[in-house]
Amino acid sequence: MVKRPAEDDPGPTSRAIEVDLAGLRDLANTVRQENWATLEPQSNLVRSELSNGVCFGARSASGSVLEAKQRYQDSLQRAMEQMYAHVRAASILADTADRVVQNYANTDALARARSQEVERALTEAIIAADRVVGPHLSAQ
Repeated sequence: MVKRPAEDDPGPTSRAIEVDLAGLRDLANTVRQENWATLEPQSNLVRSELSNGVCFGARSASGSVLEAKQRYQDSLQRAMEQMYAHVRAASILADTADRVVQNYANTDALARARSQEVERALTEAIIAADRVVGPHLSAQ
């Protein structure tokens, strides 16, 4: 985790950040475990259960029912896309946290680390996650 010093800290290190490598490692492990144990299996189950499409209104000739059925199908499709995007974004977050831990794991690397490098890695992760999630959110 990245901790910023208090804004009112007048000390010379007020621009420095402290990187909690153990916290980042725990974050990566927790997110990856949640993806593996819950999100991925549940998303596969949902996909399987919805693979036959919307079942209601199959015998109805009503245009309103057919329109409602199509809207419901579209809504389910968007929800599935968002669910997969969430799983992917979580994976990107875990991978990024692991990369930061690996880059700064030893004392020499930690001494050379700059806040810009950590912030750049996090910004890249946010951009990558936005690329996965963004199109699905704007489609709503």
